[in-house]
Amino acid sequence: MRKLAAFVAITSLVAVLAGSAQAANTATAPITITVTVRSLCVSVEGTPTWPLQVVDLDGQPRYSTAFVVKNCGNAAEDFCLTGSNSANWTLVCPAAAEKFCLSGQFRETATTWADGDRLSTSEQCADGTKFGGGGKNIAANATTNLWLKLDLPTSTTATTEQTITVTVGCLKAA
Repeated sequence: MRKLAAFVAITSLVAVLAGSAQAANTATAPITITVTVRSLCVSVEGTPTWPLQVVDLDGQPRYSTAFVVKNCGNAAEDFCLTGSNSANWTLVCPAAAEKFCLSGQFRETATTWADGDRLSTSEQCADGTKFGGGGKNIAANATTNLWLKLDLPTSTTATTEQTITVTVGCLKAA
């Protein structure tokens, strides 16, 4: 008896649903969906080296010429900077024995340098104040200049060439 009641109930439900489907009017409307994948990309144009040659540890900062940094992605980006230690020197500010200080600015021309311009070995991203106030919300295909300032160690025992790497990165503009 239970099986028959269940069969009757299911048959009735199917009949009601089928009747509803037959009575409904239908229409179609095409929907086109276009998906653009956000692509983040940053490049440094030209030859991204800054050869200082032989320098004296005279307490005078060294300033780079401009490096042109481009947002080669398809969305607005904030640029980021990371410095590295060299074989014998540590990146820390202010400069001291066996320690150097490196700063960067994303600007058309370099301006007064501030504590917020200092790089570290951890990635830091432009926020509208850091790195000279530039490097934030850079439009797709736009460029900006990157200026670097190097304060050499006050003294060192190193007698070999030191290599310092600056990594330019990006993230989606906040």
